[in-house]
Amino acid sequence: MLNSLLQKLKRIYQPKSEKSFAQEVKPTMVEPVLGRGYIDYLDYSNGYLSIAGWMFLEETPFDRFLVKVNNILYERVDIVERVDVEKAFSFISTARMSGFEFRFPIPEGIVRDWADISILGIQQNMEMAKINTIYRLDFQRSLPDPPSELMQRVANVSEPMGYWCRALNSFGEFLKAIQKHRELSSIDFFLDWGCGCGRLTGLFLKHTNIPNIYGCDIDKEAVEWCNQQLRSGYFSVINPYPPTHFTDSMFDMIISYSVFTHLTREVQIQWIKEMKRILKPGGLFFASVHGDFAASFAPRHVREEIAHDGISDSSFDPNLEGIAPSGYYKGVYQGKEYTFEKWSNYFKIVDYIERGMGNFQDLVIMKKE
Repeated sequence: MLNSLLQKLKRIYQPKSEKSFAQEVKPTMVEPVLGRGYIDYLDYSNGYLSIAGWMFLEETPFDRFLVKVNNILYERVDIVERVDVEKAFSFISTARMSGFEFRFPIPEGIVRDWADISILGIQQNMEMAKINTIYRLDFQRSLPDPPSELMQRVANVSEPMGYWCRALNSFGEFLKAIQKHRELSSIDFFLDWGCGCGRLTGLFLKHTNIPNIYGCDIDKEAVEWCNQQLRSGYFSVINPYPPTHFTDSMFDMIISYSVFTHLTREVQIQWIKEMKRILKPGGLFFASVHGDFAASFAPRHVREEIAHDGISDSSFDPNLEGIAPSGYYKGVYQGKEYTFEKWSNYFKIVDYIERGMGNFQDLVIMKKE
């Protein structure tokens, strides 16, 4: 499917002016909701920015898609059929008509530094939903592509374009959340807990001035690759269960993308306690979870377990088979109320952003008091 998208993106679209867009799209009084979807392709070359992917809302079909760069409308396109998305979400009536493909001229100066990109789903000239990412020309310079098997383990894609599209999206969401609560310049020691092959750690190393950036993971092969390829960071293997080798109150900030989404309720608490131990007083911990929105796409038994216990941690996830201990790695979903009730015993939860990671997982922001 991706190869056919790349071929189609060779077409030259004739973008409309800002004025014509303003005449066609009505301003909305309510911010568009976050849609379910991903950007699969994102590249700037020969003066054109090319973007492809998919997005849907349940029961809300779109008429077309628009793209904004730094909040300026640049292009509109018709819907592209995505049979692959329909296959993955056969229970969603809007999944098939969810694809977008953009290619439009834009000055190089706009993408020389970080540019904010929004894809908007339009229904009857109203902005209904959006997905966001960031982009800059040199974002990957000096950052090598990991081996395909490592990309697959951390991003469920085995080719570089999809891997980096997901990395940019997550990096942008973490940056936005971090800057809402703390100045980057105030961070001295930073940890990416569950770093994998450095999808996020590499971008933090390259594009922030944080002096001491660490990554850790149970995946020995991924950590070895990071130590060989991302030499300005400090990477180490940790055990599936705490404690780690890090000292008490070592880090100003810890991030964690899609780690608690694989840990049982008992193991979650063990790691919550460990994160509190190694975080400085006043330090922040950013962690994503499969919340209520993610659970709405899960099998019925998951939703039933959440209704009963607040959490569903009985489903096996084979993605780290042979790396994690047998039975350790799960597909875990938890309600917002459960997360507040259990995690507030150890941290002050200062923010909870629904669909704040990848337009799918929720982002929990905690402070050690």
